[in-house]
Amino acid sequence: MRDTPRVIMAPGYEPTATDFPKLFVDIGTPIPTSIPPTPTIPPLLTDNVVYTLPSQALYFYPLVGWLKQNENPSYVKFDSPDKAAWFEATLETTGYTLEDHVFSTYTENLITALYSGLEEFEIVEKTTGGVRAEFTSRFVQNGKTWYALDTFIQRNEVVYTLSFHALESVWDVYLPSFRSVYESAETQTGYVSSDLIYQFMRSYSDPKNVFNVSIPMGWQVAEAEEIADKMIVESVFSPDNQAEVQTAIFASEKVLTPDDIGQTAIGLMKELVATDIRITQSDVLQDGRIRLDWVSNSTGKSGFTFFWLNGTDLYLLTFMQDNQHSEIYQRMLYAIGDTFQFVNP
Repeated sequence: MRDTPRVIMAPGYEPTATDFPKLFVDIGTPIPTSIPPTPTIPPLLTDNVVYTLPSQALYFYPLVGWLKQNENPSYVKFDSPDKAAWFEATLETTGYTLEDHVFSTYTENLITALYSGLEEFEIVEKTTGGVRAEFTSRFVQNGKTWYALDTFIQRNEVVYTLSFHALESVWDVYLPSFRSVYESAETQTGYVSSDLIYQFMRSYSDPKNVFNVSIPMGWQVAEAEEIADKMIVESVFSPDNQAEVQTAIFASEKVLTPDDIGQTAIGLMKELVATDIRITQSDVLQDGRIRLDWVSNSTGKSGFTFFWLNGTDLYLLTFMQDNQHSEIYQRMLYAIGDTFQFVNP
């Protein structure tokens, strides 16, 4: 049971575990440890011992003596015996095969999400093109310098990620072993369930920290824009820009009455999305917010918008997608919206 107000995302829509399981795996977070002595060069691969994800969608040869820490059908993590290095393998679906430039955007978004907020983060080297991408990066965590090799493989609508991390003092020692694991990886997309679409999520808060939702790690948060000193707009985009979660915060010059709120909100929707928005359905939620379903013929977009007053600010939270791949993105937007909660209920 949620303690915070819950948004009804669509009439009759109630997500269940079979509808859309959401995994909140803490990927990409190094484990604090003391800097150990430089280890001896480890064996590259185990002898004829293959590790397979429980889903059987990915297998590879792990390193000798490394300890498996976490595992589920689409995720596994191994630690080195000396705790100076670790790696993880994940997979998720994007709903359809991404074009090369969209796949590149997706991987760059993931890197940004994985290492956001870390000290002195920099990409040392990257190789992108086609269905594979590699990023080597450096960062500081808990006063210690780490290196990481993040590798991505796209197979049809499935993206596999193998992410390797080591302390700076042992990076050169472990790097050949990391590459050997990556090169041994084999994919089996036939075992990947469509329920794994954009399953790796991170928290997003609006510019004034009034609410938060969980968004896919492969989606991009665009820089907030201030419009005429009266409105802040910030958007989250899918890698192909065909789906968007848009937050608009409008500071009215006058106190909005209940009669003014709806007219003002619809006027802003026409300004921000399209002038020909046609409202197809409306609902008043139990917490007083209003939800509007809408379509726009001129832009080929459809979506739904919530609006409410927060003090003197009028909030609009809009979920929209283009007609292309609309089934994929409507489902994804419902899942994102279902995570909505106020920061201070």
